[in-house]
Amino acid sequence: MAPKLVRIHGRGHLHFITFTCYRRLPLLRSFRARNIFVEILDDARNRYGFSLVGYVVMPDHIHLLMLAVKAPREEGAARRRIIVMAESHDL
Repeated sequence: MAPKLVRIHGRGHLHFITFTCYRRLPLLRSFRARNIFVEILDDARNRYGFSLVGYVVMPDHIHLLMLAVKAPREEGAARRRIIVMAESHDL
């Protein structure tokens, strides 16, 4: 078993995040789905106080480059909020 990864979060740290759609399905291939994701990302950015340096939306995955501005909250809270918001838009 691989050793547990150490995660270091802090104000001013730059984070590169990649995540995939469920089973790598191309759920973001339509213009509408990509626009909804970008709106949700903007809502999450405003709510959780991170700066978005850049992002790439591919049909089956997303890359984010973000800067933590506020003190970090509960781990995974922003990601869970994005998922909940996406589900409410019926992607």
